This record gives sequence, C-alpha cells and structure tokens, in this order.
Amino acid sequence: MAFSKVCGLDVSGGAGGGWDSDIAVTDKYVKPGWCHGSVAGSISSGNLCYTPIYVYSSTTYERIGIYVTAAGGVGSLARLGIYEDNGGVPGDLVLDAGTVSIASTGHKLITINQTLQGKYWLAYVADDTASLNIADRTRVSTSPVQGENEDIDGLMYPTFYVSGQSAQVAAGLDDPATAPTTLSVSTMGVGLREA
Repeated sequence: MAFSKVCGLDVSGGAGGGWDSDIAVTDKYVKPGWCHGSVAGSISSGNLCYTPIYVYSSTTYERIGIYVTAAGGVGSLARLGIYEDNGGVPGDLVLDAGTVSIASTGHKLITINQTLQGKYWLAYVADDTASLNIADRTRVSTSPVQGENEDIDGLMYPTFYVSGQSAQVAAGLDDPATAPTTLSVSTMGVGLREA
C-alpha cells in the first residue's frame, strides 16, 4: 500500500511514488489535519467541546465516534456532531450525528454519510463525566489551526468548550453553535472514518 499523506504532509514523492508500507490500513479513523498521540482524559458532564479539523480535499466519511476509557453512569449518553467554521469559531450545524452510550467502555460509533472539504469543528457533549482517548498535548506534531492564549508564556490552545450544555444531549445540538467561552488544553477524542 502506498500512502500519499502522513499526518497531513504530502509524501507522495511525485508520479507513481509514495511512502510504501506493508501495513494494511483498513477502517482508519482520522481527525483531519491532526497528527498526535493519545491519552485518556476526562470530559466533564455538560461541557460542549469543539475541536477544529481541516479536510484538505473533498472526502466522504461513513462513521463518527469516540473511544471511552472510563465509563459514565448507567444510561449516560454523549452527542456527536460537526459544525462549519465561522471565522475561527464553530458556526452553523452541518451534522447532528446523534447519541452514543458512554455507560460502558470501548468504541462508540455512529454511521454517517457526510462529505467535507475545508475547516470544520467536531463537537462532543455528554450528560455525565466520562474519560475518552484524547490528544496528548505533549505529543502533538501538527494541528490544523494555530493555538492561542491570553499570555505569551502559556500553552497555545487550539480548542474550545462551553459548560452547562448537558440539555443538548437529549434535545440535539444547537444551530448555530453555542458560543464557546473557554480555551481547552486538549482536543477531545471524536474521530471520523473515511468511506
């Protein structure tokens, strides 16, 4: 199998070239524009988290999902979605993918059929606290946007959240997006699978 992109970098090597590998990649999940390691991280109940992605070329995705490492309580749910970019913050709703159970650990997937190209925001909100595989901020080599902080000596945060949004789990994601209020130290663990 020859890869043309690795962590968003063009490694095609020109006509007929590419990075050759014996690894058979099937059912690959991506966070477009990102290249990072993962670590378990807790996301508090009601925190509506937004992580930016950048899809370089028109791509259709067939799954959206998370990996739960420490479950929430019995019957707890998380809602996943995608928003358009609106000048560096989430804007209009592209896809409310629905809910997954976070009452047990493991893969939690939703079937979708969504074609994207450009900058978007992945969204996650839950009605209970759970731990997911999230980006390990000590092992991020690329991100699709520049980070920001109020101070030059602080970490540069590329993601946002707004608390108190657990009602959106049952009612559906707001359209347009609820305005984020807080910069976030890590990206939450929503991923997409290419069709």
